[in-house]
Amino acid sequence: MSLGAYGLFANLALPGAAVWAALNPRTRRHLAERLAWSLPAVQPGALWLHAASLGEGRAASALAAGVAARWPDLAVLRTATSDTGRDQALPVDDVACLPLDAPWLQRRFVRRVRPRALVLVEGELWPGLILACRGRIPVVVAGLRVGQGTRRFARRFPGLWRSMAAAVSSWSARDADDALWLQQQLGVQAPVLGDLKLEAPTAPAALAFSRAMLLAGSTRPGDELALVQAWECLAVRPQLVLAPRHGDRVGEVGELLSARGLRWGLRSAIQGDSAPPELDVLVLDTVGELASLYPLAAAAFVGGTFDQAIGGHSAAEAAIAGVSVVHGPHTHANASSFEAASSFLAPETEQLAAALSAALAAPRPAPLRGRAVGRAMAQLEPLAAAPVAPEACHRPLLQPLTPAYRSVSWMRSRSVRRASPCPIISVGNIASGGTGKTPAVRHLLGLLEARGLRVAVVARGYRRAARGVWVRDSAGGPGTADWLGDELAMLSRQGALVVSSPDRLKGVRRAVELGAQLCILDDGFQQRDLQVDLDVVTVDARRPLAGGLLPAGEARELPQALARAGVLWVNHGTLPPELLRYAGDALQVRARMVPSGWLHRGENLALEAGPRGQVAALAGIARPGSFLRQLRRLGLVPARRAIYRDHAWWGKAELQVILQSAGGLPVVTTEKDLARLPLDFPCWALRVELEIHHGAAALDRLLDGFLADHGLVGQAP
Repeated sequence: MSLGAYGLFANLALPGAAVWAALNPRTRRHLAERLAWSLPAVQPGALWLHAASLGEGRAASALAAGVAARWPDLAVLRTATSDTGRDQALPVDDVACLPLDAPWLQRRFVRRVRPRALVLVEGELWPGLILACRGRIPVVVAGLRVGQGTRRFARRFPGLWRSMAAAVSSWSARDADDALWLQQQLGVQAPVLGDLKLEAPTAPAALAFSRAMLLAGSTRPGDELALVQAWECLAVRPQLVLAPRHGDRVGEVGELLSARGLRWGLRSAIQGDSAPPELDVLVLDTVGELASLYPLAAAAFVGGTFDQAIGGHSAAEAAIAGVSVVHGPHTHANASSFEAASSFLAPETEQLAAALSAALAAPRPAPLRGRAVGRAMAQLEPLAAAPVAPEACHRPLLQPLTPAYRSVSWMRSRSVRRASPCPIISVGNIASGGTGKTPAVRHLLGLLEARGLRVAVVARGYRRAARGVWVRDSAGGPGTADWLGDELAMLSRQGALVVSSPDRLKGVRRAVELGAQLCILDDGFQQRDLQVDLDVVTVDARRPLAGGLLPAGEARELPQALARAGVLWVNHGTLPPELLRYAGDALQVRARMVPSGWLHRGENLALEAGPRGQVAALAGIARPGSFLRQLRRLGLVPARRAIYRDHAWWGKAELQVILQSAGGLPVVTTEKDLARLPLDFPCWALRVELEIHHGAAALDRLLDGFLADHGLVGQAP
């Protein structure tokens, strides 16, 4: 009852919370994500890791690396509460800000993203989030850290706390004290993991220092002044690097340094890979770089340790790097990380200079490693095999309109189809996109051309920029996307004969005039213009129902329409029996998309010749999550993402913004998106092809019989 009452209150308070988030500079940058309007582009069945901010994010990064090593085929989604935590969340399949804690928003997120399970890192428990997941996906708390906020919440709202705790499937604690508190509160015997932050992966530093360097991480108001005063008292002054906990304080820190007459600069302003030695202080205003600098430091200071309310930020990054840590008296929020580090205490800010001198003079400690990730993997083992959350209606409020859509579809289905001048194979789907239809067209095209046939692909040219009803083709050479449409332009670049025509009969007639003996209709399952000789229907096994019938979902027809299929082409898995029964005697083919190479500046290149490390991903396709997952499997890290709606077009100004936001990283995109980009746009396009792992021989026999029935066997192209 407590959880339900909270849910009602949170939903009623949502309009006010949305206004507050829009006005708050710390939440408005990713407002669309916080309102669950912009959803992460991750494939269904991902393991969902939620970590509040930077410190918890380090623990989540360690878990993500462990999951990738243990279950390489399991996609990982990261969410965070803060913008800085979100921006740090690499490398995973996708990242997002957690929606505001109203169950209505959280349910939309869970229903549309369809994660396999939720892992709350260090105990970031939100009642609305727990309520949205309850009964739908398992919730696990990994490495519970009991801070003052958790204790205060459990004391003030015991009923709500116990309601949330009852919805958690399993617990583990960071240390013995946290496990004892959990046992006293809930009677739960939680295993102790240790500090996950000690095993977080660290990227190599992108900046070098020619002088000794003192690094101050996660500094809070008051920390910078105390550090500068202590630094000025040192006999030999190393170069000081200040990394404010919150990026919006960079200006405030700069004013402090200027007032004291110090030579300082911003990290983002450095050209090259070396810190200017003449600077007294370097202010780190980039995100995600702090951890990589700890191994270069002669000593480190950890912020928030002079503030009892904060209790100190984590010293794990410094301990991992093997660097001495200077801190104030308050470390209770991350006590285990300070115990693991070689630490030097400054009881008061006046004693900070002495502590810094001692740390700089001390021998460098050995880097630390832990075994917390291995213990965590044992806790997460059941989640790797957990079923994917079932599909749900995408837009429940629009369900009353679906009968009208069904009526219009039924009336269209009564249309009389016209005879075609050549045999027709239709490739379509019952969803509105993202089922692997065009790759299936390309695969069938290759099979038919290998049999010596002249085949044309005919489509209506969806969203072609140059409007008009007239027929267009690629007979004179590869056509452009604004002339043919992006999918046909992509096939045209690969050497296929394609015809773009809103009137498919006119398109087929034009294809026959160009010598085609057989036509493939791309996206032709719902067309009512022509008689079709063979219907191939593609289905994505991860979302076979497409969230319900339009407009509430993305399905064009009900599953009963599969009865018209001659071939049921299933990508990325197997269909449940309740859907297969609609297909009747249709031949079932199962396939998956696999990367096959790169397109770069007009050249076909092998996979190993492509980019390495961090990249900027650009996609305007129906299912960008599959593209991002393919990049991760190739060892690439999509550090920057520009995700647009399907068939998006980009103007020159927008493309310039995309290149600037890439920050010098290689831009990678899909072959379909490449067809809509200018020829001189600097990017790498990933080529993919379908790999059939079930039904290949039966498909060959079906095609041979089909061609024989239409008298096409043995004909020359």
